[in-house]
Amino acid sequence: MHDWRAEFNRLEGAYAPSTIRSYHSDLGAYERWCAGSGVAMFPATPEQVCAFLEDDARRAT
Repeated sequence: MHDWRAEFNRLEGAYAPSTIRSYHSDLGAYERWCAGSGVAMFPATPEQVCAFLEDDARRAT
């Protein structure tokens, strides 16, 4: 399993804190979607990302 949170530690100071919070939020949502869909988070296929975005858009409306 890829620990994407550890990668963010390397980015500290490279981006604004609000950007890092936004990335954390977005990737957290993607992580939950992957777990609920029974798919691995990484490597992500284009089809998988599209399915996540479509599902996210449906939930937002």
